[in-house]
Amino acid sequence: NGSGFKVWEGDLTAMPAGLKELSFDHVFANPPFYPPNDATAPEDSGRAVAHVEGHAGLDDWIAAALRRAKPKGYVSIIHRTERLGDILCAMQAGAGDIRVLPITARAGRPAGRVIVRGRKAARGPLTLLPPFVVHDGSSHAADGDDYSTLARNILREMRELSI
Repeated sequence: NGSGFKVWEGDLTAMPAGLKELSFDHVFANPPFYPPNDATAPEDSGRAVAHVEGHAGLDDWIAAALRRAKPKGYVSIIHRTERLGDILCAMQAGAGDIRVLPITARAGRPAGRVIVRGRKAARGPLTLLPPFVVHDGSSHAADGDDYSTLARNILREMRELSI
């Protein structure tokens, strides 16, 4: 899309020196979803790193994101709803104005994921937002696109998800 960016590769608990010098308006993280003792790692090593926590836990991911965010900058995390308590505890150590967006596959179903966004060094209440429903209808009835309007706008039209 013509955007310039630099990719940094490293260990978030021992960040490369050049990255430690940078700060960002918004830090996004999609940490591994499963603690090491709660899941069987996939055989593919790349998938295993992406799915199961290594030596860096969820609190390490959030602390690193908060360190890289500018004052009043945002930190957004997507994770499983089961870890929401852990996310809020870690996030409250350095952020306020925390918003939680539950994500559910279909209306009336429990949310399986959440996006949590906090603002570094800010004040503001914890806000639980209405759920983001990914699919219309109670079940997938046919081979085809049954995305909700919001999901379709994000996935097909590249529109922003505001929280």
